[in-house]
Parts: sequence; structure tokens; C-alpha cells
Amino acid sequence: MVLKPLEFSECLADTPWFRQNLHEHEVALEDAYKSIKNIETQCRELISCTRTLLAEKREHSHLQSSTRTAQLDEVVVRYDCVAAASRSRCDRLHTVREPVQPRPGKLVTTVQL
Repeated sequence: MVLKPLEFSECLADTPWFRQNLHEHEVALEDAYKSIKNIETQCRELISCTRTLLAEKREHSHLQSSTRTAQLDEVVVRYDCVAAASRSRCDRLHTVREPVQPRPGKLVTTVQL
């Protein structure tokens, strides 16, 4: 909607045309105000949802990271090795401490901080 400019000379004369034009400007301002309020409400909701999402992601990454660490501490790899001098087989148990794949939970936590 294109509004006609408000003329100062019309304001002084207080013509019906000026009053109609002024009313159109007021209606346009009310519509703009309602639109801005709607955008503000939506932005507040978006920020609130984003905060909730980040909190849930942090909780999830913390749980995923701690679960993955606990699983890796329990993984035991048994392998046979041949001793060079005695040619005897020995079974050794080694606990794997380093993950085979990167921990996605730790990555998410690192990126968010």
C-alpha cells in the first residue's frame, strides 16, 4: 500500500482529505506495529527453543561421551604374540584406552563451547 505524503498546508487547513490521509497513515502504522510485535514474539520463542535445544544437546553429548569412555575402558583385546627368543606363545590382555573412532559427544561439547 502506497501512502500519500502528509502535507503541512493541508494540516493547517484541516481538510477532509488530510483527515482521510492521516487515518490511512495510522492504519498503516498499526499494521506495522502488529507485524513487529509478531516478529518479536516469534524471535523470543526461537531463542527459548534454541536454549532448550542446546541444553539437551549438551546433556546428550555428556551422556554419550561418558558412555563411550566406559565402554572403551571395558574393551579388552586379546592377541597372541610370539616371543622371538623362546618361540612360545603368550596371551596378553591389553585394555584399549584410545577410541577407534572419534567421540561425537565430545566433539559436540567442544563445538558448543
